[in-house]
Amino acid sequence: MWHLRKNVTEKLTTTSREGGGSLTPPDLLRFYMGSLMRYHQQLNLNFKPRDATPQEVEDWYNTELKWWGERQLNIVAIATVVQITALGMMGLVMLLNQWAFS
Repeated sequence: MWHLRKNVTEKLTTTSREGGGSLTPPDLLRFYMGSLMRYHQQLNLNFKPRDATPQEVEDWYNTELKWWGERQLNIVAIATVVQITALGMMGLVMLLNQWAFS
């Protein structure tokens, strides 16, 4: 318990010396509870990948990127045809519903 009083006293003197005034009762309670309750904290880990070598970039380009790049226009064209067909079928169904129920 002594170490808590010491910490509060240090906090009060530091705050008043820095020109911030004294601590209010809610601040004192927060400080006291914060010294009682400790939360586990995750270590700061660095998950940044290393830079690729020029040989790795070349291999990736030849094995992955080039294959997708050559087929990209065909994939986009197929998706466009599917969307236009869906829009046309939706319009046709609305037209048939209007004809059937009028």
